[in-house]
Formats: sequence, structure tokens, C-alpha cells
Amino acid sequence: MNYLKARASYGTTGKDAGTYLLQSVYLGNPVAVANGDIYDINFPLNGQTGFSKGNQIGNPGLKPELTTTLELGLDAGFFNDKLSLAYTYYSSNHNDQIVTVSLPASAGFVIHQEMGKSQIKDTK
Repeated sequence: MNYLKARASYGTTGKDAGTYLLQSVYLGNPVAVANGDIYDINFPLNGQTGFSKGNQIGNPGLKPELTTTLELGLDAGFFNDKLSLAYTYYSSNHNDQIVTVSLPASAGFVIHQEMGKSQIKDTK
């Protein structure tokens, strides 16, 4: 054996909750549609448009998605590098993944929650 190298790396990254997922928001409603007819929704003062609560229920308890990765490797060379061997182990753990939960259409809302963990492992 004329060459031997060990490799290792470890890291954690975070992905924050998307815009407007933590709080319910109000949306401007310049028009309303009823029975195929379009109506302007205006407050009586200076033609300012009306607002209504959006169809997305905010979840202030959302935490950032965390991804932790680990990679270990070993490289070896034999017979003046005429024969080489490389081995790599990779692991990625994802925690607190944020997903959209569909509610029945009759509810008229969507909600975002953190759902469990996922894990990816690979060797080469």
C-alpha cells in the first residue's frame, strides 16, 4: 500500500418556513364573483378596496426544517497506484419537514404542519 487517505465531513443546514406560513393573512378583494356576475368590493370611503382573511391558516409553531449530513470516506492505492480502492458512506437526516395538509374543500382552508423525519443513506 502506497497511498491511504481518510475523509470525513459533517454539517447541519436549516430551511426556514416560507413566507406567510406562520401567520394568517388578509388579502385584498377588489372584486367578488357571484352567480357569474362580477362586483367591486369597496369601502364607502374614497373607493378603498376591501380585505378578507386568506385561505391559508397560519401555524406560529413551525420550526425550521433541519438537514444533517454525514459523509465518511476511505481512499487507498496499491502497487504504485495501479490498483485503487475508494469507499464512501453518506447519510442525510431531515427533521421537521414542512408539508401542506389539505383540508376538505368545504373547509375552504389549507394548513402547513411539520411531519416527522426522513433519512437517506448510500454507500459507494
